[in-house]
Amino acid sequence: MKQQKENAGQETLNNQALLFHLQGNLKMARNLFENALAIEPDNAAVHNNLGFLLCQQNNWDEAMVHLEKAVTLHPESDAAHLNKGHAHLAQGAWGQAYAHYSKALEINQENPLAWESYAKFFMLNQQPGDAAQAWAQAVQLKPEELGYQLELAVCLVALGHYPDAKIILEEVIRRDARQARAWAQLGIVYFLRKDYGIAEELLTKALGLAPEDESARYHLALTCLTTGEQAKAEQEFQRLVQLHPANAKARTDLAVLLLSRGELETALLELNTCLSTNPDYAKAKYYQAVILHQMNRAAEAEPILESLAVDPAADYAQQGQVYLEKYFHA
Repeated sequence: MKQQKENAGQETLNNQALLFHLQGNLKMARNLFENALAIEPDNAAVHNNLGFLLCQQNNWDEAMVHLEKAVTLHPESDAAHLNKGHAHLAQGAWGQAYAHYSKALEINQENPLAWESYAKFFMLNQQPGDAAQAWAQAVQLKPEELGYQLELAVCLVALGHYPDAKIILEEVIRRDARQARAWAQLGIVYFLRKDYGIAEELLTKALGLAPEDESARYHLALTCLTTGEQAKAEQEFQRLVQLHPANAKARTDLAVLLLSRGELETALLELNTCLSTNPDYAKAKYYQAVILHQMNRAAEAEPILESLAVDPAADYAQQGQVYLEKYFHA
């Protein structure tokens, strides 16, 4: 009887903690989870729940203690393996994260969250093909989840499968026209297919819904640049670097645009700003050297170009070598 009361008390505490967790009261939820473990220290579900909460607080070391306990007590818990995978990934232990995600899927291939985690792992590891397969599995299990369809489309765009991506994105928009990222990705598809008029329309629509979308604004700027709308392209690049000062691509492209108009000082300022936060960004270094050379500051330009040419396989190594041979080693 006493054991039954303790079990009931623990279950009540766990359920109350879950409710507070859902409401965002993490402090109260943690206290209740810990009280539940004081009653029964070997409850795998409570250890998993507390470990997940601690992950949300970026308390990785303490989270790992509870998640390790959870998988030890209940090695067939796909949820515990998923959470442990998340914790390992956050700590940079990619191999261990992959192992736990794989184990979660081995236990339960019908868990869409497991496929989602698998897909995100592959996306972080720049494996869009594997990610697309995992997102496709998640979509099959939970077709009503538009987020899964959108992520699948993003992977298909990265793989160059534009017709398939287009079909999915149009369906997402049909079901929810407020999906700004879907508008943006569809605009990118049209941009990559060189249908710039429709691309500009779609990207503008995306930014109307989500003005801070970096990718949408960047591709809108590129679209305008490609169609000769230089003033509008500059406006979009300027807006982008105001919203996202560390965006190296946008700031460098803005500098190249300014360079094309002969605004050397302003272009150099943008490149110097870019390199202050992204010192290894090769494109910015190359154009910094070009501008310095054009400003009769060859002594400053040459070592930059030489540093680019050190590794022949690196970005802008060939351009740097060609420029050196043409202007410095002739």
